[in-house]
Amino acid sequence: MRCSIPRLRPLLLTTSATQLYLTALRAQQSIVRKNFTCFRDVSTSRDPKMGMPSALTFDLHARCSTTKARASTLHLPHGPVDLPMFMPVATQASLKGLTPEQLEETGCRLCLNNTYHLGLKPGQAVLDTIGGAHKLQGWNYNILTDSGGLLTPEHSISLQNSIGSDIIMQLDDVIQTTSPDHARMKDAMHRSVRWLDRCIAAHKYPERQNLFCIIQGGLDLEMRKECCKEMVARDTPGIAIGGLSGGEAKSDFCKVVDTCTDHLPEKKPRYVMGVGYPEDIVVAVALGADMFDCVWPSRTARFGNAITASGNLNFRHASFANDFGPIELGCPCICCRPKEEGGLGVTRAYIHHLVAKETVGAHLLTMHNINHLLSLMKAIRNAIFEDRYPAFIKDFFATKFHDTRYPDWAVGALRRRTSIITESLVVGLKLSARISTRLAYIMASSSSSTPPPGETSYAAMDPPPDKDLESIGAHCEFEYCRQLDFLPFKCLSCRSTFCLDHRTETAHQCAHAGEWARNRQRNTTDQASTTAGGRTLKPNVYTGQQCSHPKCKTLIHTLNSTGVHCQTCNRDYCLKHRFEEEHDCKTLAPLGARPRSSLPSAQAQAKTAFDKLRLWSKDKTSSLTSTMTPKPSTASSRAADVVALKRTAKGDPKVAPDRRIYLHVEAEATPSTSTTTTTSKSTKNLPLYFDKVWTIGRLLDSAARNLQVKNENNSTQGEEGRLRVFYVEGGRVLGFSERVGDCLANGGTIVLLRGVRASE
Repeated sequence: MRCSIPRLRPLLLTTSATQLYLTALRAQQSIVRKNFTCFRDVSTSRDPKMGMPSALTFDLHARCSTTKARASTLHLPHGPVDLPMFMPVATQASLKGLTPEQLEETGCRLCLNNTYHLGLKPGQAVLDTIGGAHKLQGWNYNILTDSGGLLTPEHSISLQNSIGSDIIMQLDDVIQTTSPDHARMKDAMHRSVRWLDRCIAAHKYPERQNLFCIIQGGLDLEMRKECCKEMVARDTPGIAIGGLSGGEAKSDFCKVVDTCTDHLPEKKPRYVMGVGYPEDIVVAVALGADMFDCVWPSRTARFGNAITASGNLNFRHASFANDFGPIELGCPCICCRPKEEGGLGVTRAYIHHLVAKETVGAHLLTMHNINHLLSLMKAIRNAIFEDRYPAFIKDFFATKFHDTRYPDWAVGALRRRTSIITESLVVGLKLSARISTRLAYIMASSSSSTPPPGETSYAAMDPPPDKDLESIGAHCEFEYCRQLDFLPFKCLSCRSTFCLDHRTETAHQCAHAGEWARNRQRNTTDQASTTAGGRTLKPNVYTGQQCSHPKCKTLIHTLNSTGVHCQTCNRDYCLKHRFEEEHDCKTLAPLGARPRSSLPSAQAQAKTAFDKLRLWSKDKTSSLTSTMTPKPSTASSRAADVVALKRTAKGDPKVAPDRRIYLHVEAEATPSTSTTTTTSKSTKNLPLYFDKVWTIGRLLDSAARNLQVKNENNSTQGEEGRLRVFYVEGGRVLGFSERVGDCLANGGTIVLLRGVRASE
């Protein structure tokens, strides 16, 4: 090896010259030895398998009972971080489009910097002088740095020590996952293990910086298992799964994540690198991952795209030029919130105007996109805490893909997990266009497992039994299969149960092939037609049922035109006349009931309910009834009212938008006594939103605070002073233990009353 300083030669033979020469030679040899260790695969300064100090604490709080999803808290030197979480990427100590203060306002407590770029600019000397990247970028919270590229393990760790990041990554050897060179892939995996040993040896500050190892191995699951075993033996504070998001199929991506998390310790954070698409995150969390990062949210914003729950919106499209709604309705970010709630009130039309040439458009969309992903992580965490993550997955995919066919890779990834399959997931994840019809029926009628005639396919999916996890599913009854399938299918001809591969009559060689089709034809003939002279007649005005509207002759309850039953007038209508205002329902007497004229109006019902509840205070009841918010008379008006209500409603910003229910909230007029309500607010009518999973008791506490109504329920013994919630549309007093989502609807009105009892 060539030395970095020229070899010294003795010029004088004096004793002092000789001593000087020997001293310089020893220094030269020391430098050579130091440089040589940079190229050794194993350092002898610390035994890597003996473990290393940790500067983090990992608290596991909750696990999903049916998936591998988990909620935890990661305590780092610059504050705690809730997991699962997404890390925005500030490559060069700056997130493009946001200041550190704006990033902090989104709730971000851990962002990512790039080691290689910070090593180039501003450079290691500047970082050492200023005291690290936290002071350089004015960021008071945690930083994670990747290992960088074109570096040695020692140089990478040295740079990250100077950056001062709370989590540092080992240098690993990464090649594209789709590479066919298996030998090169295996060599890269073993090299990553050796480089981890060198990173551990070079790490100067393990007591304040946490070194994460990185699992490699491409798409070879056995190689991934081997790498997991080697990396876990090094006992680093955290573990990352790397080498993904490189063009591989998402089904392969899920297999790798699933396999790795099966072989990683429970008490350490798991970081899947380079993942940023919402659907990828939702599935990866179900597979046991905790941390994610990607530049995609900010990068796609610079191209004029907004991330929403129902899909991405490209604001370069001309259709947004006259759209004056928010970027995403119900989004809590500062861009989408109206000005009355402290937001910017940015409209889609304004974003469309900006994204063409103005950089402000990219900045605003970056704010929204980052906030959207962080809000998604918060919703995921809440779902895990409440042990409803499979239902959350169902709702997420139904919203994003609008009840169309869901991605096969996501369905396949969740099907492979024994612990993932539950009834709520069955009704939400659709395996094909044929199965989706059956799943929609199960979701609509959970009380019955018998499909209606004429609405089933040739093979129906059995809903899993309400038993423990081991009893979910069934073994395929095909003689040469017998495999356990967690989403079994029942043949409607032979009534046997089969797996996905043998669900068709042909595949399992059905002994009663065609019986289902014959039964369906028989049922259809009996219901919708008659037979004359051996000839099947089409439904007509004599054999079928017409729409009950007097001017409509459409035949309903046929294969081509469904019928809708009106619960108010007890009649059946076609789709065109299914709404009450379309068939003038208010003027019709319900079939089998007393005349409509004898039925009390909505206001009269409310007043009667108040009179019964408040016999001792009729004057207050009458006053309250007269000030009730009138309800719109048409469906379009009601929808417009709900939209307007969502714009003005206030509430707890921590409630996820998809779980909010918007209501008109009223209270009694302030009495003269001082024991009922306060008088600091003149109005007693506010639009508010609440969480659907809250109880009515919690809703009451929140509404009382917003209306500044005195709530003494915790100290009042009698009913006269106890505050209750009266639901105007339902005409009853709600119980404290009822769920908001079960008894209230968007746009409804509730009133806070005293001295009334809940309905029995």
